[in-house]
Amino acid sequence: MILKNFSLVPELSGGLDGRGLAMELKDGKIAALFADTEPVAEAAFDCGGRTLLPGFLDIHTHLNGLGRDRDADVNVPMKVLVTAAELARHYLDYGFTTIRDCGSIVRASIYARELVQQGIIEGPRIIACGQTVCPTEVSVSGSMLGMDSISDGPDEVRRHVRREFAEGADFIKIYASGSAFNPKGKPLQPIMMEDEVRMAVQVSAMKGSYVAAHAHCDSAIRLCVDTGVRTIEHATYLSEETLNALLKKDDCYLVPTLAAMYCNPGSDSPFWRERLGAMLEACGKNLRLAWDAGCKMGFGTDSIPAADKGQYREGIEFKYRKDYIGMSNLDILRQATQYSAEIVGLGDVIGQVRPGYEADLVLVNGDPVADLSVVYGKPDYVFQAGRLVRDNTKEA
Repeated sequence: MILKNFSLVPELSGGLDGRGLAMELKDGKIAALFADTEPVAEAAFDCGGRTLLPGFLDIHTHLNGLGRDRDADVNVPMKVLVTAAELARHYLDYGFTTIRDCGSIVRASIYARELVQQGIIEGPRIIACGQTVCPTEVSVSGSMLGMDSISDGPDEVRRHVRREFAEGADFIKIYASGSAFNPKGKPLQPIMMEDEVRMAVQVSAMKGSYVAAHAHCDSAIRLCVDTGVRTIEHATYLSEETLNALLKKDDCYLVPTLAAMYCNPGSDSPFWRERLGAMLEACGKNLRLAWDAGCKMGFGTDSIPAADKGQYREGIEFKYRKDYIGMSNLDILRQATQYSAEIVGLGDVIGQVRPGYEADLVLVNGDPVADLSVVYGKPDYVFQAGRLVRDNTKEA
């Protein structure tokens, strides 16, 4: 396939702005960029002057557990998988061609990944951890129990980390602090011991992988920084002291998820508005310090595209990073593409529009560096592995 008549963001395209260029997509990759005046043997896809971006990454999401499968179907594995498979395709609607699932009920994300890879279902590239490794924190009747491998003490952590890798996990997710979405959870409370976190990191390293850690409170964030965790998820109450320790590390990154703290005006309960609203304000303030210090961050939402709250539909993660943290449009775009690709170890595969990279691409109507709102909703076109998989211009 040949694409023509597009603009590029130079910082995501090897310094090129796209003027006068055409692009060849071949065997799922960007094969070449060449002068638009050169003759081609096939009809070209006219991009209409739109901006061509790398496909977006959401490196903290969940294929299930955040929506309608939380209660009735959690004990019916096939229903959980069907829901995960159905939800997976919606990521493509919004231009997210790669996702990292940070915990799924009965390891549904691992099986959904296999179904996508085999071409059985439609969906993004899935990086999966399977079940999370979590200390006793959720009650035996809790609807989220099927997402967790309950692990108390380093011996149980070692066994369950090994089990997740044996079941096909790409990385390991642990819970270092209390959860905001467990109504009885205490986000300001650490819940894992140092020897437990170190064990998870050590076993993951032996398997050539890494640990991602749910961590809201500063003490849990600092523990993860000091013990070799690669990605700190949420990082809500990050202190300046812990930030300074993190900046000395070469392989430790923050993955904020501001969209998860979004509440529909007038529709969410006072409990959630008070709980999540306070966390959003704290997160915005603390992560502004990290961004000002030059901290490279990943892009996560802790949300799903089909959720009733509409975080994807309204581009809440893009919007909140701008409004609450004050990030530049360009840096937010890099977080949703290049930086996230580098953080998950795919920096030479996806995340940029350059020859040799996977042809996972989106076309948006406007210049997102000047006006970030052009990426808040569905892009006009989405390409995955060189194939046009979404034409959102046809929607009524």
